[in-house]
Amino acid sequence: MRTWLPYVPQFPLRCSVPNIHHSGVEIDSEDNPFASKTYKATQEAIASSEGVGEAYARRMALNLHLPTYGPYHVDWSSNGRYALLCGQKGHISVLDAQVPVVRSETHVEEHCRDACFLHDATFFAVAQRRYTHIYDGSGSEVHVMRDHKRPLAIDFLPHHFLLATVGEDGFLRYRDTSTGQLVASIRTGLGPCHVLR
Repeated sequence: MRTWLPYVPQFPLRCSVPNIHHSGVEIDSEDNPFASKTYKATQEAIASSEGVGEAYARRMALNLHLPTYGPYHVDWSSNGRYALLCGQKGHISVLDAQVPVVRSETHVEEHCRDACFLHDATFFAVAQRRYTHIYDGSGSEVHVMRDHKRPLAIDFLPHHFLLATVGEDGFLRYRDTSTGQLVASIRTGLGPCHVLR
């Protein structure tokens, strides 16, 4: 049985939060320049600030100045711990973001267009110039999918165990990662597509 509320309370758009020091940052303060506009916070300002949370931020700060093989595509694992960096000129690296350390690194010496993690950080797929390649966590090539020709974008659907790619020919292809079978190859009719997410 449904009951309808005759009165819907009107909540203010901005709730007032008391000044609580949660992880070293004041949530609502006139002194805090980042209280309302967090997009204006720079890495230098965060690293130079004081407090308990900022000490953790200074320890976790990374300098990812990678001018040689860029531009880079970044994908995060489903739990947010690992970052997959895929350089356009063939540099592939897996970073552990919780403890800033490189987990694996390889250079494939081929043009890479996109990359994504599969089920977890143990396997990842890379859309290279001619085909889609599967690598394990150490950076060793495990499989080449020759059905996925000239891929431009790649994504993994974790609830369906499907790897989706779209290529220069305009075909959207789905592969079941549990069986390895090509599930569908759909012609979009719109030509090459560079975005899949």
